[in-house]
Amino acid sequence: MTVGKFLSLLPSLVLLFACVVIKLAFVTPLVGKWNFPLSQIPGPTLAGWTRLWLIKTLYSGKWAEELVNLHRKYGKFRPIVRIGPRHVIISNPESIRRVLATGSDYTRGPWFDTLRLHPNRANVISERDPKKHQRLRHILGPGLAGKTISNMQTVVDEHIKDWISMIWNKHATNKTGPRSLDLSKSIPYLTVDLISHLCLGESFGCTEKQADSLGFIQAMRVGMILQQYTSVLLEANTCLSRLGRTYFVRPFIYPTHKDTVGVGKTMQRIHQAVMKRDDTNRAGELSGNLLDSFIARGLPEDQIYSEMIIILAGGTDTTATAAQGIIFSILSNPAVLSRLRTEIDSFQAEKAKFLTFPIQDSMARKLPYLQACIAEGLRKYPPLFQLRERVVPPQGDSLHGYYIPPGTFVGINGLATQLDDVYGDNVDAFEPERWLIDDKERLRGMNRTLELVFGYGGSKCLGVNMAYMELNKIIFELFSHFDISFVNPSQPWKRKARGIFIQSDFNVVMKRRTDIAC
Repeated sequence: MTVGKFLSLLPSLVLLFACVVIKLAFVTPLVGKWNFPLSQIPGPTLAGWTRLWLIKTLYSGKWAEELVNLHRKYGKFRPIVRIGPRHVIISNPESIRRVLATGSDYTRGPWFDTLRLHPNRANVISERDPKKHQRLRHILGPGLAGKTISNMQTVVDEHIKDWISMIWNKHATNKTGPRSLDLSKSIPYLTVDLISHLCLGESFGCTEKQADSLGFIQAMRVGMILQQYTSVLLEANTCLSRLGRTYFVRPFIYPTHKDTVGVGKTMQRIHQAVMKRDDTNRAGELSGNLLDSFIARGLPEDQIYSEMIIILAGGTDTTATAAQGIIFSILSNPAVLSRLRTEIDSFQAEKAKFLTFPIQDSMARKLPYLQACIAEGLRKYPPLFQLRERVVPPQGDSLHGYYIPPGTFVGINGLATQLDDVYGDNVDAFEPERWLIDDKERLRGMNRTLELVFGYGGSKCLGVNMAYMELNKIIFELFSHFDISFVNPSQPWKRKARGIFIQSDFNVVMKRRTDIAC
């Protein structure tokens, strides 16, 4: 739902919300606490009776921290906690792999319905039918993995180069008094330009303007926050979905390419790319972007808008959030920053004849401390924090000594998972050195657990290789070209968790490290 449409429906939504709250507060309690199998699992008292605890925690902006703290509150690090009358969350890597495994008896719950962009049509994220979901992944996967896009790294290089050059010319100096840059804005401008170019053959132009040109980033974040509330208030989502099936009401709830605000503006751009593709296809001059790849592999025409919006959203905020977490962690640890800079400088001196600007992905992967910083940053600041609830199968299940009845919603606590004992001691600290140990078996366990940041089994992120490519280039080039420091070391950034992590005011000072222009 776009921001404009949301505001126009606000009075009706307030009434709907009031009705749902009454149900949560007075009806659910009558059955919630009497769900005896779940009542044995530790959790907040209020959560045993009603989902209002979830709403309260979500509204606080400390959703991620609160859910992690629950695992600690009820034991050393309890792997399962109750967070609602029919809701539990798990953090144990092995349990998560079992729940998410391809062919698992667990099914996707109604949580995923809240990610639909059309009332009658699911997308690759929201599709709950396993066969249909895998069919969509088969269509989209090769393109996102770069197998059908020969110029993927070239496009990535083009935008990384433009971004670094923009910083060099507009936000950095080799003199005193360097200007600052808000990375919480600038990095998403880079990632949305990059993914829009790969998807549609041309970017949105956000990096050059240093502005959210189509309002896509803002609309996406508002939509994701609303999605988290409706994923808890499932009755509200059901009502909106049923209203959306009415032809005359649908345009007021779901975005279309005819809208002039919010996601609709991005859909207009997708529509233009589809029309342009039809023209070039007739001329036999397809450009080889993701749109071409998906259609060539059989993506139905009525799926194009939904899939493109999902991919644009996934490729924008998740990579941007991960990059910010890594950069923040490096800058917060002077010893880490010094060691990383030494490795980069030594590598550049040794490989000067072979290096390109930006660095090639294969070269960046040869830098062990850079890779350790990226891995540790992803562990400390995984880009997504969504429960992605699965439904316990009809026969029920046993998790960590508790019987879990059929129909229970099992959520994935991705942030807590990355604090597992497999990482050794001091898991709350940012320590890239933990990835440089001489213990192959432990490293294998660490890497398997880190992979869960990007999902698992049939839910594994299709663009994981692209994400690592971007992170390698962003981190290497940023610390290669600039000395970076916080504008306000006492409060370097602001960060809230409402299903997605939203950073703001991440202001840094950029100073050129050499006099050689980018």
